[in-house]
Amino acid sequence: MRGKKYLLLAVSLLFLFAITLSILPLTAAPPTTYVKVYVDQPLGYLPFAAPGTKFTFYINIETLGFADGTAGGIIQWKMDVRVDPNVLDIDTTVGTPPPFPPPQNCKFYTAADHFLSTFASMMGYGVPTLFLGTNDPAAGYQDEISETGIPSYATGAGDYVSSIAPKLLTVDITSKSDTQPCRIDLIDVMYRTGDGLWHYAEYVEDGYYGQAEHTPTYLSSTASFDPASPIDSTWHELYPYYCNDLIMTSHTDNGDGTLSASDQVDFLNETDGYTYWYHVDAVTVTIHWTFKTPVTGLGDGEPYEPHSVEAVENSIPNPIGSTWHQLYPDYCREFVITSHEDTNEDGALDPSEQFDFQYQDEPGVTYWAHLDSITTDLILSFKEKEPGIPEFPLGIGLIIAIAPMIPVIYLWRRKRA
Repeated sequence: MRGKKYLLLAVSLLFLFAITLSILPLTAAPPTTYVKVYVDQPLGYLPFAAPGTKFTFYINIETLGFADGTAGGIIQWKMDVRVDPNVLDIDTTVGTPPPFPPPQNCKFYTAADHFLSTFASMMGYGVPTLFLGTNDPAAGYQDEISETGIPSYATGAGDYVSSIAPKLLTVDITSKSDTQPCRIDLIDVMYRTGDGLWHYAEYVEDGYYGQAEHTPTYLSSTASFDPASPIDSTWHELYPYYCNDLIMTSHTDNGDGTLSASDQVDFLNETDGYTYWYHVDAVTVTIHWTFKTPVTGLGDGEPYEPHSVEAVENSIPNPIGSTWHQLYPDYCREFVITSHEDTNEDGALDPSEQFDFQYQDEPGVTYWAHLDSITTDLILSFKEKEPGIPEFPLGIGLIIAIAPMIPVIYLWRRKRA
C-alpha cells in the first residue's frame, strides 16, 4: 500500500511539473539545418537602371543539412514578391502588338540550370512546372509564385544541388526610376519536403534596388506610449510600404533609458506575419494632414533634417518657414510651410489647425491643408527578417501533462475493481 502511495505522489509531482512546463513558452534552438532564400546581389545591391529599361536579377537558395534524393529533400517551393510600384514595374501581362511578340514589363521564370530543374535532370524526373498566382502591378505585388514537379517528386533536392545550382527563380523587371531606391521584398517563402510537409524558409534576405545601404523604413506611432518602456507599442508603416501595421516586440536600449537613436528593435508585422529586426537611426515627429485645395487626399511629412534634434524640436513650435520632407503620397518631396492658422495662439502646430505650404519643385503653387495629428516617427535601418518562432503554451507540455494520468487512471480503476 505504501508503495502505491509513493507512486501516486511521484506521479502527482511529475504531473504538476508537466503542467508548469506546458504554460511556459519553449524557445527554439538555433537550426542545425536550414533553408536560406535570398536576392543575389554581388555588389550588396542592384544598380539603378534607366527608366523604361529592363534588368535581370536572381533569387537564390542555400541549404544546410538536406540530403539529396531523399524524402527529406525539397520538392516544391513558393513565395510572394513585392516592390514599390512607383520604382519598379512588376506587371507580367502581355501588351497588344505591335511589336510582336509584345514585351512584358516583368517576367518570372526558371531554366535548366535552376535548382529544381537540375535536380530533376539528375534523378530522371520530369521537368518541374512554374506557376504564377495573382499579379497586382498597382500594388507592386506578385502573389503565390510556386514551382513543383507534376507528378510530385518522391524525393527532393538538398545541399549538393543547391551548391551547384543555387538559382531558384529568375526575374526580368523594368525600371521606372533611376533616382529612387526600393526594397525587393520576399514574403511567405516556404518549401515542401518529400514527406509532404510545408516549412517556412529559416532565413530570408530581401534585395535592394538602387543603393548599397538599405532603404530607410519610416514608422509612425498609432497610440501614445512610454518611450522608456516601448515594447507592445503599435505602429503604422509610412514608407516604403504604406499602411502595414506593426507591434514592437523587443527593445535593446543604448543606455539612455529611452527609445532613441542607436537602439535595436524588433517588430512583428501583422500584415505579413514576419518579425523584422531594425537599427533605430532617429526618433522624430510626423505631421499627418488632409489636403483641402488644390488637391484632396492624405499626406504625411517629417522635418527636413529628421536626424537633427534641433530641427525636430524647432519645427513644431516654429512652423512658418520650416522645411519638411514628405513621406506620403510622394516620398522625398520637399515643402516649406508658408502660413499657419494658430487657433489656440500658442505659436505651435497643433492638431485641428490649418496651414499652407509650397513644394520646392513647384514654386508659386500653394497647398492648403488641415492638420489631423502629430505623432512620434521612427527612422529605421532594416537588419534582418525571419518568420516568427511559434511558442507552444499548450503543445509538447500538454502531452507531457496528460501522459502521467494514464497510470493514475489505471490504479484508480484497479482500486474500484
